Amino acid sequence: MFAPVKPYAALYVSLWETVRFAAHSRPVGVGEPFEASDLASILNKGSCFEKTPAFNSQAVFMVRFRLRLLWYTALLTILVMCCFVPRNNERRKAALMIVDEMCQEYRNGRFSGSYCEKICSSEDLNVFGHSMLNKAVVEIEVADQWYLLKSAKSRFDQFDLVPAFVSVSDFEHLLARQIERQVSVPYSEAIEKARSLWSTETFSLADRRSVWALASQEEYLNFRLFNFTGLFPNVIGTCGHMYAVPIVRRYISRWPFLTSASADKFVLTLRILQYSHAEPLHWCDFSSLNVGTSDDPQSPYLILDADLLFTDSALTSLLAKIPCQRDLDCHFFDCKAACNRTVGFCSRRLNSNIQVVCERFVSWWYKLFAGPRDRLVDLCLDGGFPNVANYVRLPNL
Repeated sequence: MFAPVKPYAALYVSLWETVRFAAHSRPVGVGEPFEASDLASILNKGSCFEKTPAFNSQAVFMVRFRLRLLWYTALLTILVMCCFVPRNNERRKAALMIVDEMCQEYRNGRFSGSYCEKICSSEDLNVFGHSMLNKAVVEIEVADQWYLLKSAKSRFDQFDLVPAFVSVSDFEHLLARQIERQVSVPYSEAIEKARSLWSTETFSLADRRSVWALASQEEYLNFRLFNFTGLFPNVIGTCGHMYAVPIVRRYISRWPFLTSASADKFVLTLRILQYSHAEPLHWCDFSSLNVGTSDDPQSPYLILDADLLFTDSALTSLLAKIPCQRDLDCHFFDCKAACNRTVGFCSRRLNSNIQVVCERFVSWWYKLFAGPRDRLVDLCLDGGFPNVANYVRLPNL
């Protein structure tokens, strides 16, 4: 097995190739040896090129071009090593700090979770990168299995803590109200969903604080409460304010090469968003980075970032609270509304999930070469699904 070539070794190889090129490019006698000092003569347009001026000028240009390219490559390599290697080390240190603090809080009894023991007691735990764009994401490996630990905030004490005097019944009421606002379901159904978020018979203060920190995160609630749609990664377990999900391949690995099979998966995904719940679901962050894919043609794409996923009534309520003076003020990420200048607030959403997908993922060349029965192109041309009354919604299991 060959050992990998180090960056500086590659530079030496390129330099040697440059010297060889110079040696074989000049009009010297057959068998005449090439000395290293001749390289300076080449660059200075020395006497070794005097016999054929046109050829000499071209050779000098090529040698100088290759040396300049070699210099820029070396400089770029140094910049990459100076910038990215320390940054990766900093991200790994940040990830280790998050996991260490989480496990310390768990050992101190401040919170609980179904995955705390597996993560904090494992001798095979490996912690890798950390991302903190719109949330804390830590990549870990436990017993040869890879997961992402996610949370809206990196530390547990950044969430509102449930006071010790709040009883279990009062806590369930608060949790149900939170779910009622997020999912837009009746209070009686919200109570049942609230109880499904925790499977233990006891409900200690550490349990309540953990559940409340998780329920304060829109993505976690969407992952858990809309799991029946098949649009989200499964939450494998939790530990305090963090929840573990499997690592899913992102759609960006295929972008922009849309195929008929992937187009059908988009149609299925859009149909589920439209009809799976009592209200249509609006996703305001449709990008190739946030879409997960699988090889199963019967499954939809996965929504990897669900912070900006709302029911129809929840999004309408949110937009109605945004003050505006022009329509541009009502562009909430991918969800675009119009400004009601009479009241000075935004109205309902004007565009749709379908329009966003057609703008982001369906290129003009795909429309040009797509078959006459391509469902996604037809959907883009029609602008929407048929009347909802013609479809049976999925049960909220």
